[in-house]
Amino acid sequence: MQSTTIDVEKLSAARKHEDMEFRPKFVQHVMVKRNLWHVISISIQKIKQIWLIYMMCFMMEHYRFNRSAGAKLNETYLPPYK
Repeated sequence: MQSTTIDVEKLSAARKHEDMEFRPKFVQHVMVKRNLWHVISISIQKIKQIWLIYMMCFMMEHYRFNRSAGAKLNETYLPPYK
């Protein structure tokens, strides 16, 4: 099983890109995050198999505990930020 590695040279090149000097700070961060996402997604595509360590934690039971447990939590989504 291969581990995912991030190409640090590509990230540093993206950060030092001359285009980014003229952009506002928040746009620079978005661009770096996007570049990081592309590098990670490319390295993840190279992995042949992904193994789940604890398979039973991800098993869904159709008409048992998993289906009704969410309703018993008495928690709701928070309202959106303004």
